[in-house]
Amino acid sequence: PLYQWNPSQFTYQPVQELKVGQGYWALCLEDGGASFDIAMTPVNQHQLTLEQGWNMIGGLSSQIDFSDPAEEPDESILPPAFSWNPIAFTYLQADQLLPGQGYWVLSPFRSCQLQLDTSTVVSSPAMARALEYKRQLALQISSGSACQELVLAWSEQAGEKLDVYDRFLPPVSPVSQGLDAWLENSGQRLQTDSRQMKLGQEWQLRLQAKEEIEISWSSQQLPTGTTLLIGEVD
Repeated sequence: PLYQWNPSQFTYQPVQELKVGQGYWALCLEDGGASFDIAMTPVNQHQLTLEQGWNMIGGLSSQIDFSDPAEEPDESILPPAFSWNPIAFTYLQADQLLPGQGYWVLSPFRSCQLQLDTSTVVSSPAMARALEYKRQLALQISSGSACQELVLAWSEQAGEKLDVYDRFLPPVSPVSQGLDAWLENSGQRLQTDSRQMKLGQEWQLRLQAKEEIEISWSSQQLPTGTTLLIGEVD
């Protein structure tokens, strides 16, 4: 079956009917993947009601710019959206919504109305919302065939608590991928956790896996004169 996300119950539910603008999980057991055709009427505009928290949405008939979502109330949504890479078993950030693709979208503070419109002008990188990080360190985490990338970031504007410089991680997929890794702050799962640059700064890294875990990073991304230490805590 296909599965949709129920944000109010924070769980997945099987579905038999597909709706415009919704995203779904589908499990394929064929090597190399599979494709299937769905008869539908092209839709260029659609309004969705998003609940507070994580929501699954889908693209329309053509590409939609999502670098600055059109929601009401304004600034209810924290971009980017997230798509699933089934080969790498990990989430990818997305500023564009493509036809036939499903995405996670986070509305952390309140429910809102999201307007999807294929006529929206696609923003250039210079026009998109930009967050300034003084330095970033990407952690490559792998276990078996599964891999994830988490980012430790430094910003002069970042706070110790959650803010716009942090990037949240969507819920795990309905089927276990063998690896679940996240940065934790204030009880939230993060893909990027940004802190102010100071000596002794700490991040909480959470790991769950069925096989041995490997963590790697580039020492060239570390600020000059600093060392990254990874230790276990109870």
